Amino acid sequence: MKILAIESSCDETATAIIENQHYLISNSISSQIKIHQKYGGVVPELASRNHLYAIIPLLEDAIKPLIKEDSKTSKAEDYAKYISENIDAIAVTKGPGLMGSLLVGVMAAKTLAMVFKKPLIGVHHIEGHIFANFLKEKTEENKTLPSYPFVCLVVSGGHTDLVYVEKESQYTYIGRTRDDAAGECFDKAARYLGLGYPGGPIIEKVAQKGNPYFLKFPKVNLRSNQEDCDLDFSFSGLKTEVTMYKEKLPINASSSSDKDRFFSRAGKRAVKNISLPDLTACLQESIVNILVDNTVKAAKKCKTNTILMAGGVSANRRLREVMASKCHENNLKLFYPPIKYCTDNAAMIAAAAYPKLLKKSFDDFNLTPASRINL
Repeated sequence: MKILAIESSCDETATAIIENQHYLISNSISSQIKIHQKYGGVVPELASRNHLYAIIPLLEDAIKPLIKEDSKTSKAEDYAKYISENIDAIAVTKGPGLMGSLLVGVMAAKTLAMVFKKPLIGVHHIEGHIFANFLKEKTEENKTLPSYPFVCLVVSGGHTDLVYVEKESQYTYIGRTRDDAAGECFDKAARYLGLGYPGGPIIEKVAQKGNPYFLKFPKVNLRSNQEDCDLDFSFSGLKTEVTMYKEKLPINASSSSDKDRFFSRAGKRAVKNISLPDLTACLQESIVNILVDNTVKAAKKCKTNTILMAGGVSANRRLREVMASKCHENNLKLFYPPIKYCTDNAAMIAAAAYPKLLKKSFDDFNLTPASRINL
């Protein structure tokens, strides 16, 4: 069975077709990074407008390699024939995300489902990221896939969540960020340091030349009477630390002379000769250690030996390296998607929709997107 999926929750427009949950047939993505770079982050109005421009060409891109054009019919008729004869359901991200962006995808999916009389399946964006771990190419028949139960760290620019998945479609949040997401911390720190957008990949690149142990950023120790609060995250303090090191003197990425020193705590504690690579490396190391420590603790608490990672920040090589090391130390299995499936894509939405197709768990045409929604 084949599913045609649409993802438009933030600033990537994406379409994909998968077969039998795991096998990718086609995958198309239109990124808006260049549009939003000059603003240092995603502008919701621009994002939704550009989804409108991109959605139809991307749907064509997803189908075009799969059809045999008939000289007696138009291109539109060829596309329509393929959907009618080969697609078993239409899936779409229903939330969370930017409302304007979500609306474009949902309306496109509802239109396709209505015109071609196909089942409509709304998918939670976080559930999609989790199912990115279940995708494989046609050439990867022997690839090992995760088994239930497991803990998944979903970490991106908008989310930092720990989700316990006891069995298919049974999700429990066991840890969430109290303030900024990890990817948001990367983005804002990069903006403060004048490095550009998106911050995660840029900081990772600069940090490769730095010493991650030059200084130690403080770790927030969350205390509350709420159950499982010790698995929550907080990254706003790290962002503040970066501004404190930055506030007195400008950073020079190629030098660590006396003129390029930084002052913490509004000048009360001076740290000399710290370069931009050192600062970014220390920031990255702190974020990575917080993510890894909480995830390993979550696996032990839930008594599972399997950890998954998903989301844009899961592409970070240092995070993968440290998580793999900790999992090895604790005899835990680790899974994460190929980098191309870490950021927002429609293939993961199609994969998450497949179990719903088998169970005939469909949405009607009253499906409404939501900017905030729990699994």
